Amino acid sequence: MRAIRTFVTATLAGGFFVVLPVVLVAFVIDETLDLIVGLASPIADLVPGWSLADAEHPELQAGLILVLVSLVVGLAMRSTLGVGLGRAVERTVLDPIPGYSMMRGFTRRFAGNADEARFAPALLRLPLDGQAPALIVEELADGRAIVFLPTSPTPGVGTLQIVAADRLTRLDVPVGRFMDGLFHMGLGLGALTENREQR
Repeated sequence: MRAIRTFVTATLAGGFFVVLPVVLVAFVIDETLDLIVGLASPIADLVPGWSLADAEHPELQAGLILVLVSLVVGLAMRSTLGVGLGRAVERTVLDPIPGYSMMRGFTRRFAGNADEARFAPALLRLPLDGQAPALIVEELADGRAIVFLPTSPTPGVGTLQIVAADRLTRLDVPVGRFMDGLFHMGLGLGALTENREQR
């Protein structure tokens, strides 16, 4: 009897942990598609005689609308006028919002902008001959740096420290791969730390 109960329990648990991720992924996809349609509907309504509510495949059309609008806005922002306008909006409207400049720097670095000085992956030399993964938030004029020490497997949480810049070794790696290693309890970070740029 105990063997049957153990078999049934193990089988149910095994099935549950296969079905649950599939259900969660399906839920996220469904919610994302609804969000895309919701974002694109006001844009589609600007075209006379066209409504996503009457479309046969509203999700597909909504996705195409958002891609086209993003492309047009992106092209406009690359022009001289667009760059100037974008900087003015950032300076007057967005920069005063708490956390905006931090998120801008992080997303630019995450997107592969090597010119972005903030959130550069690095190793911080610890007092007892160890090293810790870190992100350089800002370099100070006095030779120190503000660093963020992310925790693993939740790298969005961590601590800030102000350290001497000579305790930092920059890593010539994309921040996305660096964060992925932290999400996976350090797996893959060993290979990334071979690409060093000693300060």
